[in-house]
Amino acid sequence: MTRSGTRGGTAGWTVTVTARGLRAVGLLPRRPARTDLQREHEPGLAWLVTRLEARGDGASVYTERECRARERTTDTRHSADLQEAGDRTAKRWPDLIVEHRDGRRVVLEFERTLKGAGRLRRIVEGYRAARWFDEVWLLCAEPTIARAAAAATRRDTEPLPGFPEPVIDADEPAINFAPWPGLEPAAKHAIQRAIEHARRPAPHPGLARRR
Repeated sequence: MTRSGTRGGTAGWTVTVTARGLRAVGLLPRRPARTDLQREHEPGLAWLVTRLEARGDGASVYTERECRARERTTDTRHSADLQEAGDRTAKRWPDLIVEHRDGRRVVLEFERTLKGAGRLRRIVEGYRAARWFDEVWLLCAEPTIARAAAAATRRDTEPLPGFPEPVIDADEPAINFAPWPGLEPAAKHAIQRAIEHARRPAPHPGLARRR
């Protein structure tokens, strides 16, 4: 294991498993933890919680820590199941869950870093199988992040003429994308354009060859 942090300041130590340690327990190596990004991540979520609670619509907002506590003490799921390497199942804890007075449960994820395509696909599929949620919103901080996240939701290429669209289970949570609400208008516009472009279905390979 490795440890990073400052001895003289108020910040605590960050303890992470090294690549060698991950291999020893049969897991794939991961990039080292970015403590600077995490420190920026938390204030952003605190700002969003304040905005949501100030609306006064009676919705309850739960942070990741609260979601973990509620799942331990109630019969209601507050996480999704992700299929990791080696047929291992891991829990995905949302950044925030908003529970509306009408019973709708909405997941909010603050996407600040670019994830690999495989990782994004596992997250999306995990949330699609989490039928205890109604909606999932990925709030993207940059156009590159938005393009990758939106592309990960595409189920297939564009269907051939005369064939039906892919069957989508009506009980699946709706996966949505939006710019992070705290961004400047120009940045939001760039992210929205990236989302719209990435969600266009890819042309069917057979049609592409004939064009």
